[in-house]
Amino acid sequence: MGNGVPPVDCTGNDCGYGVVNGRVGCVSGDGSCVSSQLLEAKVSDFHDRYLQDATRDIKAILDGIPPDSRGRKLSFLRTHLGTLLAWVEHPENLAEDAVTINSGDAEIINALGLILDSEQTSQAY
Repeated sequence: MGNGVPPVDCTGNDCGYGVVNGRVGCVSGDGSCVSSQLLEAKVSDFHDRYLQDATRDIKAILDGIPPDSRGRKLSFLRTHLGTLLAWVEHPENLAEDAVTINSGDAEIINALGLILDSEQTSQAY
């Protein structure tokens, strides 16, 4: 995983995010929160040389990010509008009022402070 930290317990489809008061937590869930660990693959029809090179470049960037001083894990948050790289906590539970992938787009945009281009904005509403 990027920045020398081993993957967290919930990875892939095992983790879902929630946002409360500007803090992001990931717990067992719907796959909306995934480890920042990228996989490399052999060159193929679906993973050509450009993607292989890009993957290596992205991994190098992620590996260059120092560990979070508060112990949070670097993760990708999946939204209906795209993916966000974020530092996340791994609490036991999320608050009932947490904004999640199942919340409305406006709530997600506000909770995560998303900056959308015009195409993304038109898709949001």
